[in-house]
Amino acid sequence: MATYGGAQVMGVAHYGLAVGSVADLVLVEAETAAEAVAFHPVRRLVLKRGRVVARDGRALLPKSE
Repeated sequence: MATYGGAQVMGVAHYGLAVGSVADLVLVEAETAAEAVAFHPVRRLVLKRGRVVARDGRALLPKSE
């Protein structure tokens, strides 16, 4: 589900499905957008600027020493 209208209202630059756009994505298992919002399913995959930052509900953060 893409949210072009929301991005435009917030003034987000480089938004959309095009080369050079920011690659942010949250993947959840749901039949409808309403189900994804109402039931808060586990985030299967989260990408921030094209990098996987979470998978199956767990953050993939570097270990601190």
